[in-house]
Amino acid sequence: MKQSELAGLIGCDQSYISALENGHKGPPPSIFIERLVSTLRLSQAEQAQLHWAFKASGRKLEIAADAPQDLFILVDTLRDKLPRLGPAAVQALLIALNKSDQLPEKSDRPARRLRRRQSEEATMQ
Repeated sequence: MKQSELAGLIGCDQSYISALENGHKGPPPSIFIERLVSTLRLSQAEQAQLHWAFKASGRKLEIAADAPQDLFILVDTLRDKLPRLGPAAVQALLIALNKSDQLPEKSDRPARRLRRRQSEEATMQ
């Protein structure tokens, strides 16, 4: 389907479709997505993939004002380094981020072994 045909069916300009395809526009409004789903009669799986793609194409990240300072440092570091990351580094970060979901919650107490070592050192002195 040509861009001009799709634009006519959805009710937008062909240049907008082109800008979306070329990455010159951020995610479109939800009405655009609804019209696209309806016009192309997308399956549930295709709709899910489309919604994911539009979400992933977002260019802005908002961090809660009460987020921990480490989170601001991480985002600032990523902002500086992203333009220079190669495909292997991107994959490594994705793997690390996905595995972070499996890590146990951080405890305020030191590990049992560390506490034992500290008490042993105290008795040696």
